[in-house]
Amino acid sequence: SLVHDGNATATTTSGEYGLAIAYGDGVSATAEGGTGNYALADGTNAEAAAGGTASTTGNDFNSAIDIGNNTDPVSADDHNGAYAGSGNLTGDSGDNGSGSYNTAIDIGNNASGTFDDGAHAGAGGLEGLGDDGNANFAIDMGNNSNGWGQGAVAVGGDGNSASYLGNIDVANGSNGHFAYAGFGDGNIANVVG
Repeated sequence: SLVHDGNATATTTSGEYGLAIAYGDGVSATAEGGTGNYALADGTNAEAAAGGTASTTGNDFNSAIDIGNNTDPVSADDHNGAYAGSGNLTGDSGDNGSGSYNTAIDIGNNASGTFDDGAHAGAGGLEGLGDDGNANFAIDMGNNSNGWGQGAVAVGGDGNSASYLGNIDVANGSNGHFAYAGFGDGNIANVVG
């Protein structure tokens, strides 16, 4: 099912029973690459991708939600927003890994010049690593300033959880400010403030 407004883009694949909702200027929501994926993007230049790329299967019941205003337009290169499922959602090559039952939520604004900011949950390939990832949960609530790698990441292994709440306001070029949980069972990482 598709719901989109204005120049927003919603994408699903027939027969996969996915739901993509896109609302706002330059917004993109994609739910494909598996059965029952859900993507919601709302704001300006918001991006939510759940499941995997159109050519993949078996990345099922992932949820990605991006609500907020991002300065830079949606592109295949910045990976700002919410991604849940297969590692190939961010275009990495090689062993991307698959992912099902993952949830990624990015609520807040990403400044211009950001890269890899937001919430990523699922296979290790979302962060350029290997391993499958199932039942991971990542939430990034707050505004990210310039730099890269700001947000919440829960990838690889099973049952990991990462959450980040607050604003990251650091000098241009700073990086690595995030909550990370992965490559082991039952890990939890939290950053508040």
